[in-house]
Amino acid sequence: MATGTDVVRVGDMHRPDPETTEAVMKPIRPLLPNERMLTVAGERSGYVYCDVAEVEGGVLLQFINYNAEFHADLPEMEQQKADRTIPVRNLYAQFRPPNGRRLARLTLEAPGRDDRELAVRDNTFIIPEVMQYAAIIATVE
Repeated sequence: MATGTDVVRVGDMHRPDPETTEAVMKPIRPLLPNERMLTVAGERSGYVYCDVAEVEGGVLLQFINYNAEFHADLPEMEQQKADRTIPVRNLYAQFRPPNGRRLARLTLEAPGRDDRELAVRDNTFIIPEVMQYAAIIATVE
């Protein structure tokens, strides 16, 4: 079956689509708390997905960077050589743990990098860089 672009539209999979996002958010928005638990801001922060999981003694924040440069016009093997992730730097994040708790200690872990402590103030912190993936293990009080 063939169809024209007026019927089927395919967008870049690594870029958020505002229409799709709104279609998903509209029915669940009344169920969400008034204050956001997690806010991530900064240049290109819209390309970063974050997953939050409660773990023993704290929380695990996993960041995946979808900011990339693709070369769909090239043959497959050349695409693999030319495609690259574009790092996202200086992400400003605020995480409000449930039940009025607060962040106490943050450890940033990323593939190929040494673990490092991040400064936290008023549940706010800066992530210096996310290549493809980064995780923050946070203890809460």
